[in-house]
Amino acid sequence: MPRIFGNDFLCIILLMKLAQGGSGFQLSALYSQRYVTQIQDYHRELFRRMIAAGVMRQENPELLAMMYDCPILILLGECDRHPEREPEVMDALERHVRLFYQTFHREPSEEGGEHG
Repeated sequence: MPRIFGNDFLCIILLMKLAQGGSGFQLSALYSQRYVTQIQDYHRELFRRMIAAGVMRQENPELLAMMYDCPILILLGECDRHPEREPEVMDALERHVRLFYQTFHREPSEEGGEHG
């Protein structure tokens, strides 16, 4: 598996240091926008639509996005820093996704609704 943040992250660091005179604040903001905000925005909207379609339990999409994304970001960062741990990290990632699905998936019979 290719490193998730490795080369891309190093390029961001170098470009930001050159463009901003080495300011860590701008780098932090760019990292947050790219690797946290955009991902959470995407999943929040995805979960909102899935709830509206009746395939997810009626929960707060923003909280669902945080609950889903945070472990994934941590696990991918761990895999990036320690490539030798990839098998166990990928196993944990799979278990996380399965648990999330089991916890928040809505069965057709739940709450009297049906979906395809």
